[in-house]
Amino acid sequence: MEEWDHARREAEAIVEDHVAKAAMKPDVDVLMKSEEDHPFIPSTKSQDELTQVYRWKATGGLILFVAGFGALGVTLTARFGPTP
Repeated sequence: MEEWDHARREAEAIVEDHVAKAAMKPDVDVLMKSEEDHPFIPSTKSQDELTQVYRWKATGGLILFVAGFGALGVTLTARFGPTP
């Protein structure tokens, strides 16, 4: 029984040593290129939230483009349109 207790104490010491060494190692985070070649966007938001944000930005950009194109048409018409 004494031999068994000695073996158990040695095993506990080994495990505690491994745990202590593992706790001292710094955490390592690795960023790698995806296999599907998708863009990597580090964020605290979920993918659904990011999709919604980028969808609104794309819609706003499209609206600004159409408004700018319309303003260009009005400007060109006023500048080069038929004279009365």
